[in-house]
Amino acid sequence: MLIIRKEQIDLLSRNMAGHFAGRLARQWRASHPETTKGRNDASLLSDTEQAIRTAEAHGISARADLERFVGFVMEYGTSFGFTPDTQWAGAILQHPSIPGSDKMAKIEEAYLFERRANHG
Repeated sequence: MLIIRKEQIDLLSRNMAGHFAGRLARQWRASHPETTKGRNDASLLSDTEQAIRTAEAHGISARADLERFVGFVMEYGTSFGFTPDTQWAGAILQHPSIPGSDKMAKIEEAYLFERRANHG
């Protein structure tokens, strides 16, 4: 019988999370070359990993939602949700009773509203 220890599972989880963050960083670089121009891979990966940790700390855990959150962080910076320009997202992120997927849906709705309001 094969027995997998908790330490092995934790290591596998961290390894998978690293691969996921790396894939997101590469995808962002490929799809947004102007935004990532001048940034090295390590910096981009670090920001991606930080974005994932921030999202998870606010209850966002589904991969599709993490991808969406990383996109906002890449657009607005690692302080997304915690600056005057993104306080609309911070209120949603910090709401304790909204599930993670619902937070992302509300953030996207608020984002579209903000864009319309500020850009006609």
